[in-house]
Amino acid sequence: MDLQTPGPIAPSLRQRFRAGIVRSARAVATALMVVAAVVMQPVGFREVLLFVGCGLLSYGGGLIYPPATYLVPGAILVGVAVFGVRA
Repeated sequence: MDLQTPGPIAPSLRQRFRAGIVRSARAVATALMVVAAVVMQPVGFREVLLFVGCGLLSYGGGLIYPPATYLVPGAILVGVAVFGVRA
């Protein structure tokens, strides 16, 4: 048996590393699903999308013109408050 290749009993370092990454990814995915389930109970999916969209618009606007960080999402939220959301 060559010393460079691992035997059938002991997993290689690469296999253990991949298994650790997969375990970590599954743990993060489970945690995100639990957080999403907790957040989605009191509010609906549309409200979550509204706030995520406003956050992304404010970030993108802030990269172009810093005062837009407050102007764009503020205008959207004012529009939602005035005109309402009809289901």
